[in-house]
Amino acid sequence: MRYLIFALAASIVLVIVWHLSARRQTGQGPAVKTGLLLGRHAERLRRCAELVGQPEADIFWDMAGHLERIRREVMSDGRDMARARRFIHHHARLIVELCERFVALDAKARPEQAARLQRMTDHLRAYRDVFARVEKALIDNDFDDVEATMDALDIQLDRLDY
Repeated sequence: MRYLIFALAASIVLVIVWHLSARRQTGQGPAVKTGLLLGRHAERLRRCAELVGQPEADIFWDMAGHLERIRREVMSDGRDMARARRFIHHHARLIVELCERFVALDAKARPEQAARLQRMTDHLRAYRDVFARVEKALIDNDFDDVEATMDALDIQLDRLDY
């Protein structure tokens, strides 16, 4: 009877390990999905940059660059995904959609609507600044983590008797 229970437990562990391994290999993990999502957002922004003139094209290129760097941060540290979840899954998507809508408006705008386009461009600059702030915050969190670890180690080393 004990051997039967042991065999059943071993089988369950084997299935769990296989499932987790298969999930990792097929790229179904949350960090991978988030990385793919951010990569698609960056690609959409690069397409926007190719369809408009200056200064909007530079704004879109900058935003795409920030998203790629945010993607690398999230992929290298899963805690960053939790910290930036709302931005990644909500705000970034909305901003990218607005950029695409701006490109469509820019293509059909009449000269008397130039002031309205300029106000929208000012909003795009503000969105670019948001992307930069998120990127900076993720890097600052990395600094905070290392500094906290160093502080904890210093306290432990101070407690040594020799």
